[in-house]
Amino acid sequence: MTFEDDTDYQPIMEVNGVEMVQTRGVRRGARTVIESGALIDSPVDFVGYGAWMDYSGFFAEGYLYDDTGNGRKQEAAAWTLGIRATGSLPLPATGAFLSWEGAMVGMVVDQTQRQVGDPYSVRDFDPVQGDAEVTIDDAGELRVAITDIFYLNQSGSIPNLLWAPEDIYGGVHHDESDGTILGFHSRMRGAFYGPNHEEVAGTFEKRIANNDWLFGAFGAKRVK
Repeated sequence: MTFEDDTDYQPIMEVNGVEMVQTRGVRRGARTVIESGALIDSPVDFVGYGAWMDYSGFFAEGYLYDDTGNGRKQEAAAWTLGIRATGSLPLPATGAFLSWEGAMVGMVVDQTQRQVGDPYSVRDFDPVQGDAEVTIDDAGELRVAITDIFYLNQSGSIPNLLWAPEDIYGGVHHDESDGTILGFHSRMRGAFYGPNHEEVAGTFEKRIANNDWLFGAFGAKRVK
């Protein structure tokens, strides 16, 4: 079966030097179902938000498709990719810090709607966007701040989100996973990209209110 991706890209805004886009379309050949004894294609409608930077990209997407016997089904996911940085990142001078600035996109989902055994499956999702800043101090401690978060398709905002060094997988120079990337925690994973660690990107899950969780991706460019 042939894979086809009919995607429309629309620029929506610039955030801290990062050109954000909306993607919308239909993917064919990515999912198949058995119907009346035959294997047929089940097209997937999708909408996403994110950006391609110079060496990396970050995106949050929502998917809608027919689930045989269960009607229409929605899913959400966040992801990053790019050319990984190599070598160590020199620490700043005493009293100084390194900084990357960019943007965050994500999908807010209601945990009460999640399907057992299918962690990213939801019945509804609301896209959000915010600013992202990553800093490293002279002790090598990395912090991430996601601020000015607002809903894209409705009114309302989300309080700022902050991660201390102990909340971030991978430390300063690389990323790693302990196998709990689908766990419902407030930690994040990320990596540096490009020569001289010019960019950083990552994904996270964060509880924001009651049963609402934000599944997000961020990317940022080095400013100092």
